[in-house]
Amino acid sequence: MMNQTQKMQQQQTLSQKQIQSLMLLAMDTQELSEFIHQEYTDNPLIEIIPQKNDQTKDIGDYFNKSEYHTSNGIIHDEPPEISVLDDHVYSLQSHLLSQLSDSKKYSSIQWNLFNYIINSLDSSGFLTTPVQDLALHANTSVNQLLSCISILQSLEPAGVCATSVPEALIIQAQRKGLDNIYIQKLIKDYLPEIAAGQLNKISKELKISRKKLQYYINFIKTLDPKPCRHFGSWSPQYIIPDIIFLYEQNNWQIIINDDWFGSIGINKLYQKYSAHCTNTLISTYIQEKIQQALFIMNCIEQRRRTLINVSNYIIHTQQAFLLNTGPLHGISAKVAAKELNIHPSTISRAMHNKYIQTPIGTFLGKYFFKTGYKREKKIQPYNVSNQEILNSIKKIISSEKKNKPYTDSDLAKLLLKEDIQLSRRSITNFRKNYNIKNSYERLSD
Repeated sequence: MMNQTQKMQQQQTLSQKQIQSLMLLAMDTQELSEFIHQEYTDNPLIEIIPQKNDQTKDIGDYFNKSEYHTSNGIIHDEPPEISVLDDHVYSLQSHLLSQLSDSKKYSSIQWNLFNYIINSLDSSGFLTTPVQDLALHANTSVNQLLSCISILQSLEPAGVCATSVPEALIIQAQRKGLDNIYIQKLIKDYLPEIAAGQLNKISKELKISRKKLQYYINFIKTLDPKPCRHFGSWSPQYIIPDIIFLYEQNNWQIIINDDWFGSIGINKLYQKYSAHCTNTLISTYIQEKIQQALFIMNCIEQRRRTLINVSNYIIHTQQAFLLNTGPLHGISAKVAAKELNIHPSTISRAMHNKYIQTPIGTFLGKYFFKTGYKREKKIQPYNVSNQEILNSIKKIISSEKKNKPYTDSDLAKLLLKEDIQLSRRSITNFRKNYNIKNSYERLSD
């Protein structure tokens, strides 16, 4: 019969294994790679098995050759680093993509270019890299790139994706309906003189009255030279996606992107030696290392199964968003865990610091699990997400009378008709967070 000490040791060992298993689940691809190589260093029974014995790869071996990089004619296992923006409460990237999410008219090539252009913006939201260089790096034509830039420049905030401050101001002037030769001339050639107050010089050179000039200058002062300042600043962050969602021929494919650093196995030579070893200490040591290796292998496989299950749930519940045919639904980790019959903390660990590459861009896994706001009548199966609220508010504002814009109280009443219940104060805070003007500001536009 097992004594109390043995029971306590067994419980402690089990607890340690559970902790290690949970730690493995929370690791991203890079952390898992480092962990496996550390285990390989510490455990002589572990060997890392590459995908192939040789270093070269055939292009046909991979689901998509663009996911791997070449050098000196050799295609390597490690996928290229993907540039995404830092995660903000509401990043400029999310803001721009959300304005395109309802459109079905863009091709996959255009969506790739949209993401590429957005990731090329500087901290002020300007596109400072020459278009020819961008087109070369994106392997596309200048005209096609310019077409996508023009679409992005039509979004809010007015002036985003401009190549300079003057261009951003001209875009804003056009959006406000006051774009003439004098406005353009003042913005392009006379901003330093305006700042220095040299109005007589400007009036004389442009041959316009001081009164008219002052009117134009007052208008220019209403424009924002840094239209993306409200979204903060970011620097590009280069990452390797942990999970890849592919959509081809009306079918989804989930790829857990951990094959490029190889898998682990057990050294057969040590196994054979252990079977014939007469030294008890050596045999016990080898058996312990074998059990440790098997445990790590099982944890990695369990990690893969969990990631696939959670990924399937994301695709099932957020398919419209992933295909740009609908908004992101408000689904909490608690609701997802209940449907998957797992603990909410498992969802959190599975998505912890994991990046998911999708047909419309690369997102942190936690992006797909947002609680959202409860619906009043619960007609829809999911909570209403911030993006749905944003789309509804923008739709309502687009149909309002220009001389009588809706107040926040009006918006609350109109949203209620769409089964979205928000207080006036909540709408005010929401509108400010998403850089939407109030009724007075919209009236003066």
